[in-house]
Amino acid sequence: MQKDLQQLNWKQFKSVLVAIPKLKAEVDAYGPLGWQYIRENYSTYGWKKSIDKLDETQKKRLAELIQNAKSLR
Repeated sequence: MQKDLQQLNWKQFKSVLVAIPKLKAEVDAYGPLGWQYIRENYSTYGWKKSIDKLDETQKKRLAELIQNAKSLR
């Protein structure tokens, strides 16, 4: 799932990330600098640990959002 997430363009990536509260909260914790860092590094940033922390419902939702974003390309 990490690889699929990293392959999205920034606009798609950000829309997916903000739809998953736990992932959004991780970035929000660092404020505007957190979002700037993620924008510059999201395609190489290690999302696996963050994804592993999600419960099964959130992981399913994340997979659906990624698929939807990919189909809109």
